[in-house]
Amino acid sequence: MLQKPSLLCAILLSASSYSIAGDMGDKSSAPPLLHFNLGIEGGFSITGEANFYPELAASGVANPIITLPVPSNSDWNRNFGYSGVVGAFVGYQYNSNLGFQLGYRYRSDYDWRVNAAIGTDRLSYAIDDITVQSLLFDVRLTPSCNSPVIPYVQAGIGYARNQLGQMNATEFLFGETTDGFQQINGANTNNFAWDVGLGVNYAFASNLFFRLGYTFTDVGSVQTGNHQTVHISGFSNNLESTIFPFKAEHLFLHEVAVGLGWIF
Repeated sequence: MLQKPSLLCAILLSASSYSIAGDMGDKSSAPPLLHFNLGIEGGFSITGEANFYPELAASGVANPIITLPVPSNSDWNRNFGYSGVVGAFVGYQYNSNLGFQLGYRYRSDYDWRVNAAIGTDRLSYAIDDITVQSLLFDVRLTPSCNSPVIPYVQAGIGYARNQLGQMNATEFLFGETTDGFQQINGANTNNFAWDVGLGVNYAFASNLFFRLGYTFTDVGSVQTGNHQTVHISGFSNNLESTIFPFKAEHLFLHEVAVGLGWIF
């Protein structure tokens, strides 16, 4: 009679010990509640519709400002293509639900091309050297969960520096094979930027984590310079003029990145 209770206690004690050991194993890779972290990241960036076209002259503005003709062509709304993105971040987890992050990202492979027409004139515009840098401060919200896998949402504001290289434009007139070649200087813009995003962190060790996230970022305006050089076939001298620049008020970025972080 006494053996049965003893056997039952032994079974319960063994099960309890196994459960505690299992819980400790689950918690071993969960990040500490309060911590600093830093890391690196890389991924892929795609631009949204840019609406990038020559600015129209304001009424009453006199020469030498020249307004380039704007064809009725939907291609002006083309985006700036795609680019790789690399970056680094430093953050602080204030409590189980709130964290902060300062992140820097660099992108340099965007390009812009458009074919347009005005009557019988055919024009081809291209910019190959387009660079976007951003520095943003984000607030991150996370659920309360004692797990190595923690999802998050974020939103933030900051600064973006956008650089356009030289624009090359080829103009074909009246069915000729070539007639003119234009060059418009590039320009830098410094802008207010903001972003929103979501993702997940996975702590695969007590002080290391893997990140997968998506962000939508508005890096502000991009534009060319306002100096134009025109090379015309058959003429030895180039024509120099001041123009209204090509400009887009907003450049939107859709980005997916993976990261590796260190907790300390």
